[in-house]
Amino acid sequence: MLVRFPSRLLFVLPWCLATAAVAADLHVTPDGAGRKDGAGWANALPAERLTEAVNELAGPGDRVLLGSGRYAGASLAIQTGGERGRAKELRGVDTGGGLPEWVGAWSAANVKKGPTAISIQPGVSDVTLAGLRLRNYQFGVRSPTDGEGTIERLTLEDVDAARMRHHVYLSHCRDLKLIDCDVSRYSKHAFRFEAGCRAVRILRCTADCSEGDETWENETAELIPFGFTVNNSNPPQGDFRFEDCLAANNRMQVRPGKYPNGDGFVVEGTVEGVSFVRCIAVRNRDGGYDLKPPVTLTDCVALENGRGIRLWSTATLENCFVADGKTGLWSNGEAVTVRGSAFARLDGPAVMTDDKATGGVTLTGSLIVACGAVGKKTSKGPITLTDTVVSATKPNSDSPKTPPTDPAVTFVDPPAAWPTDKPLPTHPTHGYRPPEPPSGEIVR
Repeated sequence: MLVRFPSRLLFVLPWCLATAAVAADLHVTPDGAGRKDGAGWANALPAERLTEAVNELAGPGDRVLLGSGRYAGASLAIQTGGERGRAKELRGVDTGGGLPEWVGAWSAANVKKGPTAISIQPGVSDVTLAGLRLRNYQFGVRSPTDGEGTIERLTLEDVDAARMRHHVYLSHCRDLKLIDCDVSRYSKHAFRFEAGCRAVRILRCTADCSEGDETWENETAELIPFGFTVNNSNPPQGDFRFEDCLAANNRMQVRPGKYPNGDGFVVEGTVEGVSFVRCIAVRNRDGGYDLKPPVTLTDCVALENGRGIRLWSTATLENCFVADGKTGLWSNGEAVTVRGSAFARLDGPAVMTDDKATGGVTLTGSLIVACGAVGKKTSKGPITLTDTVVSATKPNSDSPKTPPTDPAVTFVDPPAAWPTDKPLPTHPTHGYRPPEPPSGEIVR
């Protein structure tokens, strides 16, 4: 049968098909403007219609643009997303007063109560959040731990937070990207991956618990503050890659009878496939890195931590630098291999194996300078040096004399990006070398 369409419909149909594939922008400001229909800044929707704009008016490939201003009490539950290749975006835009600032009612005086800025419902996928500033929330961006359905292809880019309990607190995400997200002054955890997350890339994100403010550390930080933490779950979480991230000043108040906790990067034992590249942990009360599963660390740095790197399983370190803390590398598991790395100015040993460190630690092509000792080991945890230079460091803390400085060791200014001005020890053939700047591309 030949079906004939009215000529007017034949004209309208191609236009509909064409416009359906074209992304649209909806504009939102705190108070709205003009017609308040979202068609441009002059006619922006008011903030009270943000939920409607994101969940009902915007479709796959569309953007909801937030203009400058203060969004007091803003809260959003994202219930609809985009589709593969056509993400739905919520993006802050500097329209003259900086990026939009969401301000909640969370208070450091009552850390366990307060609102969530953005929640993402289970099964919602292909969402991008970008260019937002969140302040005074219990949770910044959260997905529930008990919901059904995986959140796929979620991206957070330049979503910063300050004065929070947690910022990112996510579960059941796959193909997750966090890029250029900075968090400061949190009481508990900046980035927490609770359960069921896989294929996660964290690029150029920072977690600074106190910004060096001892009052915050003593009065606000909770018992176990962490910068980045990946928890145990069933099924296991896996495929996490951290690049160019910083975890700093995670320090709880030292209390009688309480373990002095506070770690930069924490990964629990059931997590699979974890790597760190060019990350820095500085001034954390306990561990700069506290890593229980098998891991690799490449070009990583630990400065002024209680223990620079804590390992509980097999691990490989390539071109890492640990300095200016109590203990450098602490191992309590299977074999650890350290290649082309350096340890300097540690009060205690460069390397320590504890009572369950059956595999021991092997250093190759490395450099140890001005530490309290080369190593401290148990009977089960041997420390082996192969082609490693030791300068001005005793073999162990009981040795009567400190050997002289190796004349081949020199000191240079640290890389400009490091949060320290203490010199970097170098050797012509051994130890750490500052890596080339990253390309900015995400390794998939």
